[in-house]
Amino acid sequence: MTFKSFQRVHLLALLVFDLLTGVLAFILAYHLAWMLNQYRDPYSMWFPFLPYIKLAIIWTFLNAVIFSLGGLYSRRPWGSFAGEIGGILTAVSTSMVFAMAITFFFRNIEFSRLFFITAWLTAFILFWVERGFLRFVRRQMFKAGTGTRRLILWGSNEVSRNLLNLYIRNPWRGKKPVAVIDDEFPDGIDFDVPVFSTAVGVTILAEGKADEVIVTSHDLPRESLYRLAQLCRTNEIALKLVPDLLEVVAGQLSVEGVEGIPMVEMGNNLGRYYPQLVKRVFDIIVGGIITILLLPVLAICALMVISSGPGPVLFHHMRLGKGKLLFPQFKFRTMVLNADEILNNDPELLEKFKEGFKLQDDPRITPAGKFLRRYSLDELPQLFNVMRGEMSLVGPRPIVEVEVEKYGFFSDALFSVTPGMTGLWQVSGRSDVGYEERVKLDLLYIERWTLLEDLRILALTPGAVFGGRGSY
Repeated sequence: MTFKSFQRVHLLALLVFDLLTGVLAFILAYHLAWMLNQYRDPYSMWFPFLPYIKLAIIWTFLNAVIFSLGGLYSRRPWGSFAGEIGGILTAVSTSMVFAMAITFFFRNIEFSRLFFITAWLTAFILFWVERGFLRFVRRQMFKAGTGTRRLILWGSNEVSRNLLNLYIRNPWRGKKPVAVIDDEFPDGIDFDVPVFSTAVGVTILAEGKADEVIVTSHDLPRESLYRLAQLCRTNEIALKLVPDLLEVVAGQLSVEGVEGIPMVEMGNNLGRYYPQLVKRVFDIIVGGIITILLLPVLAICALMVISSGPGPVLFHHMRLGKGKLLFPQFKFRTMVLNADEILNNDPELLEKFKEGFKLQDDPRITPAGKFLRRYSLDELPQLFNVMRGEMSLVGPRPIVEVEVEKYGFFSDALFSVTPGMTGLWQVSGRSDVGYEERVKLDLLYIERWTLLEDLRILALTPGAVFGGRGSY
């Protein structure tokens, strides 16, 4: 089983076991609280079981959401057990407070305070046992060579040798060294894996034959490090560096210590399977709700397009999406039917268009189209692209093929994620933001993505849209 396949199975196992553990915790807490109450007062009445099991189901799914927000389905399970336990304690405590608040919606039903105290303690203990058991199983699988990360060490110094020996002697850590990359192999250092040149290393990464790269070389040129970072981001490969290289890495970093050797990992939040899954579920649920709520607006916009003159209501233009795959991006038609002819017959207008692929005071746009464009209402049909999985609600804007050269080698990072209807640079200035600034903002979004960041951008989008700022 490959590492990426193992990640998916491991994530599913965590979710299923957490849901079962949550329900079990409530059931045990109900009976423990009943026994404690009987011990205190043998003749007292106890509460009916059905409302508690209903609350258990609601709390269990709520707890899973809080586990997700706390990182318990992404990075933390691969880190220290102490850190995971701290996350469990925080999540269970938070979700229990919400569960107590939910009881206000159960009319004419009383819940025991003793039960909530018992449930909090029982849930924490059971989750601690469950996560510890799954951690033990995972380590045994790693020892058997199942689901391990294929590791490349970029540099052939003493640090590389120490890390190589560490992971070879401790397979339970889940990393299997497959190569050392260095153009100048030093004398006197013996490695138990093949040593390749940089050119071969780039080929290995491009073919997806590695899951993690640790850069130990301190003299790697800035440009080479940037290109290595883009290559790893594109192929969803984790990239870690020794602290000496901190000054040449931009973005969000996380710190990790392995047997006294400190490392930092370059941020690439959308390069992992779990964040991609969360983002897709979020798009389906929220995108579906938004589409239903905006159906009257979509109908009004369609009528405006029909009244603006002959032609189809919807217009689609082929854009590049994730993996450089072409897809039809839907929009309401805002131009006259002979728009291409007008552009091609005016060399000066065509030259201005090629500079930024947008025109101020565009003569091809209909009066209704100007209104739709000013408030980005023409882009609402892209909700159908979102539901089809071709776009996301939030992400880098999809571009046409002729724009790729504007992004340089950073375009690979752009095509590693699903493009979005809105994004960080749109709420930062819309069309007034230049290409260089767009690249920086899109890369920043990819590296630092969180679900809360998507919510923040969506909340800022109406203000940017109705302000008409930078739109034409």
